[in-house]
Amino acid sequence: MSVRRFNVALDGVDATGRYRIIYKVLAADQDEAIVLARASAALQDIAITDVGGLVDLGPSPFENTDVRRVAGQTAKMYGVIDADPAS
Repeated sequence: MSVRRFNVALDGVDATGRYRIIYKVLAADQDEAIVLARASAALQDIAITDVGGLVDLGPSPFENTDVRRVAGQTAKMYGVIDADPAS
């Protein structure tokens, strides 16, 4: 099974305020992408309150298409809860 690229926007809150983090994920489907992004946030002790959005960016460009992973993330973006996860 090949993997697809997703941007998963997760919303959270801390003492500074509400924020959004966008995770770049390689996963088989949307549900798996959300689970991987939430797990990555949990491993970093980031408090997530909601999934703010998800964008399917298409097939993975990498040769090994069986690898599911979080490929990167943005910094906490405060005050941009309505940020577009496609960016």
